[in-house]
Amino acid sequence: MKKKILPILLMFVLWGPRMICAEDAMRGVVILPTASDVVSQESSGLSGLSDGEKKGLYYCRREGVFLDLTNDKEYVTIIFRNQAPVYFRKTELTQDLVRKIFEMREDGVYEISCIAAFSRDDWQKVYDQYNHVTDKLLEIKKCQP
Repeated sequence: MKKKILPILLMFVLWGPRMICAEDAMRGVVILPTASDVVSQESSGLSGLSDGEKKGLYYCRREGVFLDLTNDKEYVTIIFRNQAPVYFRKTELTQDLVRKIFEMREDGVYEISCIAAFSRDDWQKVYDQYNHVTDKLLEIKKCQP
């Protein structure tokens, strides 16, 4: 029995991440990041991250259907269908990222790369400045439907 299950599990582990696509996000399927996602993020220009930040990228990455955006004095919150919202401190965003956030369109599929607050290398500096540490937004990409 074990000999039959192991090849099936191995095939799922190797091919499972490749079968996940934006179409799943449109159907409301929650997409969890995999180690291969982190590698592809690094190769797309997000290199230079420490090991801790790479783990934080794994935990913070989102891909899904964009629903809404809330914009208050200090924070911008991005709301996805069937996923937890993500929020970022405005003072930590570059002008390019602010532009990309406000160009997001409802029902568009987007991928957000960010480092989870608990994995940021600069968390102490940020905490000393704001008394609170948020996720750090690195990139926003529009995915093909």
